Amino acid sequence: MIIYFAELSHTGQGRSPNVVPLASGYLAAYVKKHFPDIEIAIFRDTNQLLETVKSKQPDIVSFSVYLWSERLSSFCAQRIKQISKKTIVVAGGASVDDIDSELLTFLRLYSSYDICIPNEGEISFLRLIEHLKIHNELVADEIIDGCARLSSDGSLLRGAYEAPIISDIPSPYLNGFMDTFLYNGYEPIIQSMRGCPYSCAFCVSGTNLWSKIRAFDLKRIFAEFEYIKKRTQSKYLILTDENLGILKERDVELAEYIIKSYKDSGYPRKLYFYSAKIITDHVLKVVETLAPIGEFGISFQTLDEDARKEIKRTNIKYDQFLKYIQWAKERKIVSSTEMIFGFPGETVNIYIKGLEKLLQSGVDRIYSYNLRLFNGIDLSTQANRDKYKFKTMYRLPERTFGCYDGTVVTEVEEVVVGSYSFRYDDYLVVRRYGLFLELSSGRGYLSELIRLMVKFCLPGEKIVMFLANHKFNSYPRLASIMSEYYHNVKEELFETPELCTKYFQGLIYKSMQVPEVKLNLIYTGKIMLDANARTEFFNLVKEFVRTITTAKKQVDFFEEYIDNILALQVVSFNTNEVAIIHGQTKIRVDKIDQNNYNSMDDLLTDEQISIEFTLHEDAVDLIQKKPLCNINDEVTLQNLYMSISRFGLLRLRRIKLSSG
Repeated sequence: MIIYFAELSHTGQGRSPNVVPLASGYLAAYVKKHFPDIEIAIFRDTNQLLETVKSKQPDIVSFSVYLWSERLSSFCAQRIKQISKKTIVVAGGASVDDIDSELLTFLRLYSSYDICIPNEGEISFLRLIEHLKIHNELVADEIIDGCARLSSDGSLLRGAYEAPIISDIPSPYLNGFMDTFLYNGYEPIIQSMRGCPYSCAFCVSGTNLWSKIRAFDLKRIFAEFEYIKKRTQSKYLILTDENLGILKERDVELAEYIIKSYKDSGYPRKLYFYSAKIITDHVLKVVETLAPIGEFGISFQTLDEDARKEIKRTNIKYDQFLKYIQWAKERKIVSSTEMIFGFPGETVNIYIKGLEKLLQSGVDRIYSYNLRLFNGIDLSTQANRDKYKFKTMYRLPERTFGCYDGTVVTEVEEVVVGSYSFRYDDYLVVRRYGLFLELSSGRGYLSELIRLMVKFCLPGEKIVMFLANHKFNSYPRLASIMSEYYHNVKEELFETPELCTKYFQGLIYKSMQVPEVKLNLIYTGKIMLDANARTEFFNLVKEFVRTITTAKKQVDFFEEYIDNILALQVVSFNTNEVAIIHGQTKIRVDKIDQNNYNSMDDLLTDEQISIEFTLHEDAVDLIQKKPLCNINDEVTLQNLYMSISRFGLLRLRRIKLSSG
C-alpha cells in the first residue's frame, strides 16, 4: 500500500505557511509504527505531489486541511481523482468540523473527498487502512470507526471516534519524517501537549473532544528539540501548546531547557508560545524564564461581559491583569494582549472603550483583529450565523495563492462586517482605528509615550482615536497615505467568494502583481519608515499633546521626548542606517527604563544628557539581508514587520550622565 500525506503550502508569494507539516508527520509516524511495510511520503508542494501521483499512483492521499489551504487541497483532490480513480482521498485537520451538520455540508461542498476524519486522526486512519486491507476498496454504506462519508442515499455515514493514547504516537522528528522540511528552511514546530480545557467559540481548539490535556514525555520533547537544533535552517521555534504553564513543574522544566539552549548556543532566537489563560505561579515562572526570547501574552479578545459569555471565553479579572502587567514591567518582560472585533453583542463603542482601557493599563503591545468565520469553529455553524445575524464579506488571506498544474488557485477568508450589534460603517471605523493602534501599540512606536502620558494623569489612551479621526489637512503626505489606506480597506472586500476568487485569478493570469494584504503593517511602514511622513506624524502627535494639556511644562516635556528621544529611536532599515546615533536630551531616560519616577520633575535635569541609540541585533540582521530601498515596496514592508521581533523597530538607548 502507498499513502501520500499532504499538508499544502501556497507558493505564489513565497511559501505560505512556511512551517513543517507536523500534523501529517504524526499520522505518517503512527501509520508506519503499525504498518511498517506501507510506503509513505509527505508533501508540502502541490506541483510535486501531483507529479508524483502521475508517476506513481497511491492507494490513499490524505490532506490536512486548514483555512489557508482549503481550496488548494480541494483543487488537488479533484486533480488526483482525474489522474487516479482508484485512489482514496481523505480530508482531516482543523477545517473538518466534528458537528454532523457541518460535516455533511463539507462533504457535499468538497465532493472529491471520499472520507473525512474529524478530530485527532491517528486511530481513525488506522481503521480506514484496515478496512481497505480487508476489502481492497471502500465498501458502500459500511461504517468505519472515526471516519465520516456520504452514504449511498446522500446522508452522513459516521463511525465512533476513539482518541489516541498520546504515548503511543511516535515522534515524526525522531523518525526522520521532518528532515527534508527542516533542511529546506521550513520553520520548526514542537507540540509538547495536546488539548485545551477552554471552549472559545472562535477557536478550532474549543471542541469538547479537545478539552482533555495530554502531554508528551519531556525526554522525548528534549530529544526533538536537540534533533531540530542540529538540522533547522531557522532561528525561530514555534510551540503549539495552547496553555504553556498549565502543567506546572513540567512546563517550567521545559521552559528552563529551552532558555538554557538559547543562552548556550543562541537557539532559538525567538520562541512563539501561548501562556496559560489563567495565570498561576508556574505560568509566571515559565514567562519569566522565557522572557529573553518571548512575550508575556495575556489575551482578552473582548472586555465586554455579554460578548464574553456568548463566545464562551474564559478571562482573568482586569485587576489581576493590571497586577501581572506591573509584575512584567518590574522584570523588563514584554507584555502583550489581543482583542477581536465582531463578537456577538459587542458594539463599536464598547470595543474601542475596551482597547482604551488596555492602553491605560501600560501593557506593551495590543493587537486588534477582525473576526473571521471558518470551518471548524463554533461561531461558523449555520445555527450561529442565523442566531447572530452575521453579515460577512470576503478577501484574499495572506499570500494564499499560486499556479498549480497550470491552474490558478486562491483562498478566500470570510470576515464579519456586521451583526445584530454593529454595522458595516462600524467595521470601517474599527479598521481605521486598528491601523493607528497597530502603529502605536502593536508595533510599539508610541507605547512608552502613551504610558508616560497616563502616568502623568493625561488621557494618553485617546491618541489612537485622535489619529484615526484626523482629517490631515495640514499634513499632505499623511493625507495621501491615509486616502490610499481607506480606499484599499474598502476595495479588499468582495460580496461573494466567487467575486474575490475571480478578481485575483484575473491578476495572476495576466501576470500582474497581487497586492499584499496586511494593510495595517504596510501602512504603518509607509508612515514610520518614510522620513517625510514620519516628520508629519510626530508633528501630529505633538498636536495631540496640545489638545490634552495647556501646561507649558508638560507640552515642553513631551515635545522634548518626541524630538530628542523617540524620533531618534525609529529605525528606517535603509542602506544608510548607521549603527550608533548620538543625541542629547534633558530627560532622564534611565529612570524611565527603570520605572523609577513618580512625577515629571523626577525625569528632568537642568543640563543636557548625552545618549547613544544603537541598533538591535534583529534590525542589524534585517538591514544586512534586505535593506528597505523603496518605501512603496509593499512586499518588503510586509516582510519587515512580520519578521522583526521585540525591539528591533526602535533603537536601544544608553545614556551617559553629565549631571547628577
